[in-house]
Amino acid sequence: MKTMTKKTAVVALAGVMAAGMLTGCGEKELDGTKTVATVDGTEIPLGMLSLSVREGQAQAEAMYKSFILRKGPPARQHRGADHRPFPAAGSGAGSGRY
Repeated sequence: MKTMTKKTAVVALAGVMAAGMLTGCGEKELDGTKTVATVDGTEIPLGMLSLSVREGQAQAEAMYKSFILRKGPPARQHRGADHRPFPAAGSGAGSGRY
């Protein structure tokens, strides 16, 4: 009985997720001249906000691509002369000990 309930729940949730994805698709015209915010009397139009968000997305995507597509060996943690890693934070900076 529990197995049937779990399967039913999984199917129902999958259906809800599929319906949610399909409702997000569609052609919708946005009025770029609508004001979305006013800061110190300056109105910020939807077009400017959309441009700013898309620019941030492009910068984040470029950054993540640079991490993934980096060539060469992985970065190594710098170690001291006795091959132990740097001390943990708060372990007495400047004590000269590792």
